Amino acid sequence: MTFKVEISGRLISATIEKSLEAQIAEIMEKQLLFANTEIIERTLGGKDADEQAFVPYSKSYAQFREENGRQKTPVNLKYSQRMQRAMKTKLLSKGTKGQIYFNSAAEAEKAANIMKGVKRKSDGVQNARKFFAFGKKLEDKIFENFKALIDITKANK
Repeated sequence: MTFKVEISGRLISATIEKSLEAQIAEIMEKQLLFANTEIIERTLGGKDADEQAFVPYSKSYAQFREENGRQKTPVNLKYSQRMQRAMKTKLLSKGTKGQIYFNSAAEAEKAANIMKGVKRKSDGVQNARKFFAFGKKLEDKIFENFKALIDITKANK
């Protein structure tokens, strides 16, 4: 998953442009970490990208979790927490683009399967859980953060 900031138009001077690029790279790095943390916390709270509760675990999996000392509700996609620990961030394109990714192929595949889900045989429920996504609330917050953090007066010095 990537997101980017684009600046178009002609800036007043190369000095201002460089200053804004530096600010954007710094803000982008902070927003990547913010988004990563928000996705993890939202998921651990049992909510998907649209702030909806996840589809419940199947009865058999809920029982398995309980027998192994794990919670059944809310559905939080946490068993060992390896998947959440594998979520990393990096800046791309001179800091104007960023990426949240999994540093483990196994955890990336697990995440993809959770996102896609399957129709359970036991009860016919489609159990896709859209967790590795931004959602409108997170997108809006990142946009507001950028607006609040960019300081054009700082760029002009």
